[in-house]
Amino acid sequence: MADTKIIRDEEVTIEMEYRSPRLPEVFGEQPTTLTFTGKVVGSADYDPKDSLRITGDQRMPIRVITFAKIVKFNGQPFKYTPTLDPKKPAQPKVVQVEGSKPGKFYTITIKEDGSKSCSCPGFGFRGSCKHIDNYKA
Repeated sequence: MADTKIIRDEEVTIEMEYRSPRLPEVFGEQPTTLTFTGKVVGSADYDPKDSLRITGDQRMPIRVITFAKIVKFNGQPFKYTPTLDPKKPAQPKVVQVEGSKPGKFYTITIKEDGSKSCSCPGFGFRGSCKHIDNYKA
């Protein structure tokens, strides 16, 4: 969700981050930003999350720009807070812990609901282990 106010049908100038890993080697020095001017239009269901559409030119009548790439919006710094994708589950926390034998490490996985698992053989056999019992977040 954009913290910067975006108004439909407003004429805007957007400066966006531009990086191409291949173009510098082909053409030499490349710009780090591109600027587009257009009118904000309604988005489509298939547009990427956290993006907006603006009118373009004959070559590209509509441009879809993701918020993460916008540097300036109407000459002002652009601010937005990324929204969580309900289709994409939160990533579990993964922690490496040392086993009882020096140099032996196991992985503790802590899910959002608080459930934990360990990669050690004991957890696989019993469903619990000293690594999880001794782990302090």
